[in-house]
Amino acid sequence: MYRPLAGLPAATVVLTLIALIGVPGLGGAHAVAPPAIPHPAVAASITPTDSGGFNRFNFETGLSTGQIYYHAYDGTGDTVATVEINDKNATRDGLTNPVAKFVANFTLFTDNYSSDWNIFYALPLNLPQGGIWNITLAGTLAGFLYQNFTVQTFYTEMGPYQEAYLPGQSAQVLSTVTRTTNGAPFTPTTIVVTGTYELANFTFKSLFGSTPLTLTPSGFETFTVSIPRLAAPGTSVLLRGWANLTGTGGTESHTSSATLYVGNLSTALSLTLGNGGTSVAVLPANTPAILTVAVTIITGFYTGPGANISVALALHGPHGMVTSLPGNPPLHLITNSQGDASILFTSSTSTFTPQMPYVFWENSTQTNGPGASLNNTLSFSVLPYENSTEGLQVWFGQQQYYGGDTATVNWQLGNGTGGAPAGWTVDDWEAVEPDASYAGWLTGTINSGAGSSSFTLPMPTGYAGLIELIVFAHNATQRIDGVGYADVTTPSILLTPSEYVYQPGDTLHVAVGTQGSALSSATLWGTVASSSGVTLWSGVVTGGSISFNVPVVNTPSYVRVNVTAQSPTSGLLASGEVTIDEGNGYVLHASISTKSNYVDGSYQPGQTITIQYTIVPVSNAPAPGVISLYFETDQYVANQGSSFTQTTATSGSVSFKIPSSWGTGDQYVDLYAEFQHCPTGGCSAYDELVVPVEASPSVLTNELGAGSGLTVGWVIQLVLIVVVALVLFLLIRRRSSPPAGGPIQPYSADSGTAKDGAAGSSGTSVWSEGSGTKPDPASNNPPLPTPASGDSPH
Repeated sequence: MYRPLAGLPAATVVLTLIALIGVPGLGGAHAVAPPAIPHPAVAASITPTDSGGFNRFNFETGLSTGQIYYHAYDGTGDTVATVEINDKNATRDGLTNPVAKFVANFTLFTDNYSSDWNIFYALPLNLPQGGIWNITLAGTLAGFLYQNFTVQTFYTEMGPYQEAYLPGQSAQVLSTVTRTTNGAPFTPTTIVVTGTYELANFTFKSLFGSTPLTLTPSGFETFTVSIPRLAAPGTSVLLRGWANLTGTGGTESHTSSATLYVGNLSTALSLTLGNGGTSVAVLPANTPAILTVAVTIITGFYTGPGANISVALALHGPHGMVTSLPGNPPLHLITNSQGDASILFTSSTSTFTPQMPYVFWENSTQTNGPGASLNNTLSFSVLPYENSTEGLQVWFGQQQYYGGDTATVNWQLGNGTGGAPAGWTVDDWEAVEPDASYAGWLTGTINSGAGSSSFTLPMPTGYAGLIELIVFAHNATQRIDGVGYADVTTPSILLTPSEYVYQPGDTLHVAVGTQGSALSSATLWGTVASSSGVTLWSGVVTGGSISFNVPVVNTPSYVRVNVTAQSPTSGLLASGEVTIDEGNGYVLHASISTKSNYVDGSYQPGQTITIQYTIVPVSNAPAPGVISLYFETDQYVANQGSSFTQTTATSGSVSFKIPSSWGTGDQYVDLYAEFQHCPTGGCSAYDELVVPVEASPSVLTNELGAGSGLTVGWVIQLVLIVVVALVLFLLIRRRSSPPAGGPIQPYSADSGTAKDGAAGSSGTSVWSEGSGTKPDPASNNPPLPTPASGDSPH
């Protein structure tokens, strides 16, 4: 096998063993030459081909896509001719023409395929830009011939995140531009997108008007396209993009396209019992039931989920509109990202008249756009709790059983005290399956004059749905009955692995559980098979679990565990299966880093918060390359109204704006990451975050500094405490202060001395009885009274 010399900008190859070319059996084994193609109109030709000898006029840089072979034909009689390959922009690309030169031999055949001898020219992997190349043939008799072909260094793709839309909706479209050599992101000079859509009158209009949409090239671009309101359902919006690389000597340009299909709303209503199961049209009395509205967008090619569609429900009964449903379910809903909306209510006999028709009316309306709307209905009835005015009541021991379980049925005639009412006998019973068109199932005899009793009934193993059991009684002139209901579920096997992602050499344990008494005596058979079909374990399951080792060599990409239950008398009863994958890819961890401004940790609608993320490779996963990050909630489909970010950082932060429509309570948002490079191809990872939202927070719980714990309410309380303490302090101090003017000292008449012992000053006139001296008005000593005239002591 010949290969051009590596490292040379231009490889000139002269085949020295010319005689070997086209001569089978010489020079070693080689592929048989394709049969000669007749050339009645040409004497010679040269064509580039692939490794299979098939004509090819476009090549891409890469290990296999960049190998240029040739098919040379010379019917002029030349024994040899020269084949050359040239780059028309060789100077720009740093090459020298001819970049390759071969000698083609026509000694035995007029057709020469270089693929027979594995002779080719390999395009340089680092070729800076593509363009027009040619391959030439020069012979003595044939003259000079050439054929142009193109070489490209990048390619572009475009695709929406979903295919089906309604007029007026917004679509997110991803445009990728990557290197042909290794798939790495490539940034062209410009990206231009045009679009057309079809009207109802079968005419086409431009999506972007006279000015095409221009994108900012970054390798991975996401742009929004609004489906025109006038786009006719059943048609499509066609997008076409040009990625251009402008350089000296020409422009390399490649195109991509995407189709967005426009459709109509479609809805389907189903009614199931509150514990799940198949749809029913007849509800037992006083039991929970679930009404589900599934909204889809129907096109001629695809069916997509009708997300963010407004669903209004109304219930009509035999006596008019039922405005209040037991259980108080909402009657106006918005469909989730899967196009579903559900309510739960109770078939209470206080609201629903038994055996009378009821109809749910549903109206689904597009919340944006021209308002596509659709009505649908679902009819149902409620079975009576008892069928007899004579008081024959029938009820099961529980509302739900598994197939094969033994149920207890209770009956009561009259008030249940003592025997049956005089003259009455409870005759027999019959079990039927309403979900199987009231097919008869089992009957039995009671023949009792008692007022109440019970009996047992085996639940069918091959049936899932409602069981209706009727008990009959009679007297001399009447025959009455009473009815009871129970739901039957198929027995099941539950498989719970110790881990859902494994590494080579891990020991896995799978817990095996059963639901339904029918499986308690059955034999459980288990098998563990690898992705390549090799059995890793098989046998009878004992001890409630299966254990096995994952091979270290030739580790399977997944293992499938299957367990089957079989009865020696009834045969196969149930089976369960679980698939466990090899750990390969990436795990995304996300958390909210923005501190709440409120002490309860809540955030407000419309607030922008920061999400920290970390992407961890599992096993030997390569670097993920370009990472596309976006959010998804129940309020909108992925990338519709959400932020979208491309990065190569495996850890960092992204911003998320809380929808203004979110109400108070815990709301959920998923952060998704899609990776350019993934071991399994096109893989992604996500993490769910719980965002506590308070639509009307109290100002008193507002923190003075997020995360400080110091709230407005706490500061107000502190100020009040300080004010009250200051007022109390002033009041106490005022009561303890002495009066103005100083203390008053009492006078002693005996000594003329103050009680504090201070004697009067010398020369101070002190009035005494009989002295006739008036007291000094300024004196502090009050005068004694003057005795009356003529009085004298005796």
